[in-house]
Amino acid sequence: QGKLSEQLPTDGDARALLRDIQAEKLRLIAEKKIKAAPPLPPITADEIPFDIPENWCWARLGDICNYGEAESISPQNMTLGKFLLDLEDIEKNSGKLINKKFFDGNNAKSSKSIFYKGNVLYGKLRPYLNKAFIADEDGYCTSEILPLDFGKYIFNGYAKFFFITPFFSNYATNLSCGTKMPRLRTEDGKKVLFPLPPLAEQKRIVAKLEKIMPLLERLDAAEKKRAALEKAFPDQLRKSILQQAIQGKLSKQLPTDGDARALLRDIQAEKLRLIAEKKIKAAPPLPPITADEIPFDIPENWCWARLGDVVSILGDGIHGTPNYDLKGEFYFINGNNLKNGKIIIKADTKRVNQIEYNKYKKTLTDKTVLISINGTLGNIAFYNKEKIILGKSACYFNLMGKISKHFIKILLSTKFFLSYANEKATGSTIQNISLKAMKNLLIPLPPLAEQKRIVAKLEKVLPLCDRLAEKLK
Repeated sequence: QGKLSEQLPTDGDARALLRDIQAEKLRLIAEKKIKAAPPLPPITADEIPFDIPENWCWARLGDICNYGEAESISPQNMTLGKFLLDLEDIEKNSGKLINKKFFDGNNAKSSKSIFYKGNVLYGKLRPYLNKAFIADEDGYCTSEILPLDFGKYIFNGYAKFFFITPFFSNYATNLSCGTKMPRLRTEDGKKVLFPLPPLAEQKRIVAKLEKIMPLLERLDAAEKKRAALEKAFPDQLRKSILQQAIQGKLSKQLPTDGDARALLRDIQAEKLRLIAEKKIKAAPPLPPITADEIPFDIPENWCWARLGDVVSILGDGIHGTPNYDLKGEFYFINGNNLKNGKIIIKADTKRVNQIEYNKYKKTLTDKTVLISINGTLGNIAFYNKEKIILGKSACYFNLMGKISKHFIKILLSTKFFLSYANEKATGSTIQNISLKAMKNLLIPLPPLAEQKRIVAKLEKVLPLCDRLAEKLK
């Protein structure tokens, strides 16, 4: 619009430039170097889209270049090693080449258009992509790219920028034909209005844009990076809060809480009693915890334990397929049915009858925690008297004594657990955590009172992270 550059008296008037272009065209027609084309309609006042400086003028694109008149060549007549351009090789919006290739005799199956060094190459297919590029050497391009020769009176850099302006892009998009692969028709392309400055000002505009555009690109990259960080922030914040929770940094340690070592001793004593009463089976002792295993510091009145130390049983579901029954009242649950602390019964969840349930049922209580250990790792749910049997991807364990299942859910939601799970997982296509690895999982164990304070605090804080994530969508 002439608002980026000065208009200097020494530049002259673009109308003289337009007369020179028309005279040059008539000369080339007389010399039979180009063909005469039907005249384009005169420009009316109603068409003018915006004001331009007094020494500029409006022209139709077809009057100032060879729009839609490029020569065609078949693959058998193409020269090996010549520049070969496809639409995807041009970066959208920038006028830059992102891939350069050359004709090797096999990478062109259909006829191409010939272009010459200095031509403006405009992609008429899906014009909203704003693809335009100045040829730096002779070559061939797909017919969806128009090689445009603007001659000596119009600076090709100015013409290239014209093709990626919102003004031209909107014009081309609005007049495109076709739905899946819209393209600008030749007759419409020729009629578009072109704001023509004197040649000297064209060059000043391009020089200024070439300084500004890299700054805008850097600003755009910084904005995208900022947006990505902003979008990731709630999730990162959630992970950080959860990690702080299991390290004792989110809650106070109170002398009245006692020591988690006493809690662990009580659990071990309870286990021995249940084994003696034959209510649970004795399990092989777990390996002692070594100093090298400790991943982070915890408060003095906390202690480290293994998951197997604080459960009465830890197992998984059946490693096969039960006999399904469409009328059965029991559901066959796997890891993909566990989500956000709940067992989700889906429309396609299979059913079994009482006989299959009796065959495969597990001892599940209100202290049971379920976690997916095959495929998607780490989905968690609590058992709430649902009528279910378990598949092999659902690990279950029953917590003992003064262990909060909500605190354990927090632990299993942390980056600490997910890193452990990924490290211990086997299988390349479908990952699997063994029951042995689950039993050996280290637990930073606080006294019960602090477990409850941690859970209560997170129940207040984590919904704020969720709301923040929703706002930033």
